[in-house]
Amino acid sequence: METTINYKPVHIEMTDDSPQITLDADKFVFKIEGASYPENSYDVYNVVLDWIRKLDGDVKSKLNCDFNFSVLSSASHKMIYEIITLLDGLHKKSNNVTVNWHYQTSDEDLFEIGEDFSDIVDVPFKFYSLEG
Repeated sequence: METTINYKPVHIEMTDDSPQITLDADKFVFKIEGASYPENSYDVYNVVLDWIRKLDGDVKSKLNCDFNFSVLSSASHKMIYEIITLLDGLHKKSNNVTVNWHYQTSDEDLFEIGEDFSDIVDVPFKFYSLEG
């Protein structure tokens, strides 16, 4: 099954203070990974919010959304909350969305952030502890 999305994939390279973002509806790829403490979180994550809004529930195959942060600022935390809320809406329309929350085993704070998100939305969360 394919989605009917007619726009290009998004790929934004990682910088010192912002994560790599890869979004591709045709390949069912959604990844945000790296440090996230940019000066303006809205500028970094607005493209993700727009991308999800364009999907508008049109997810006919499984979309696994991978989040893997090494650092997450409070401003970025708010933007990720907005993203997960939109993903929850997609999940409610399609039942084809899962959030994969990756965290370093030693980083209890990032694990708890993921747990908190999972407690307030219906989209399924899977947690992956990473060594290193």
